[in-house]
Amino acid sequence: MNNTTKWALPVSAHATVGGSAAGAIELTEDGTFTAELNITDFAPDATGNYGIYTYSGSGAKNADFETYTPITFTEDEPEPVTPTVTVSKTEDLDGEGETVTITGTGFLPAEDGSTNGTRPRWQASSQAPTSHSESTPTPGSPPRTPPQAPA
Repeated sequence: MNNTTKWALPVSAHATVGGSAAGAIELTEDGTFTAELNITDFAPDATGNYGIYTYSGSGAKNADFETYTPITFTEDEPEPVTPTVTVSKTEDLDGEGETVTITGTGFLPAEDGSTNGTRPRWQASSQAPTSHSESTPTPGSPPRTPPQAPA
């Protein structure tokens, strides 16, 4: 994590620490201040205490100003992904032939690159002749037979 120092000072004293570019922030007459910190580079395996520390400045010693506010982090959990398929057209298809676009999302491989059971496999409807199918049978699956015309 980055180590950022902010100096809470009356505006009239900001130049003594190099101004806002050097971390000067306004200390109001009622003793309040607001600082914004960009917390980055979190290292979950690092040792020590993550927190916000305050001290008196300019070598002054005042135990009331010495504070420690711990902060903790959560590691990002990936959003669950649900495999989803959309088809550009599903009704009123031309029986003589028509092209549809099938789009799949969320069909993620396992971390080792192998399939995890969510790999998509397009299969023609049992009502469609196999000549219209572009899928390849999965090894071990029963062979597809075209529908028989009524006798």
